[in-house]
Amino acid sequence: MKALALCFVLALTAMPAAASVISPSEAMANVGRRVTVEGVVIDGYHENGSGQSTLVFAEGEHAFNGIYYEDTTALFPDPRELIGKTVRIHGTVQSDFGTPDIVLRAPTQLQIDQ
Repeated sequence: MKALALCFVLALTAMPAAASVISPSEAMANVGRRVTVEGVVIDGYHENGSGQSTLVFAEGEHAFNGIYYEDTTALFPDPRELIGKTVRIHGTVQSDFGTPDIVLRAPTQLQIDQ
């Protein structure tokens, strides 16, 4: 019984903390934090030169993007296929050029509503 209890405690401590769910407009206020951003993709494109794919959730002062690079493109759907769909992106919000984004490196970071 003690062994079972110990396994349960170890399993709980190994699980990552649940990320907060925020809207794209809240992303800039959460730079540096691990969150889940939920919203509707309004645009999606792939840049041939850089190999970067971008999911655009909002523009202007409430802009937010999900980004994946050429080395992980095969792990994710074509960004154009996600236009109009509600998705959740999990990760740490960063802002390199004044627009908050989350870089997707693993398929577990992207959840698509059916």
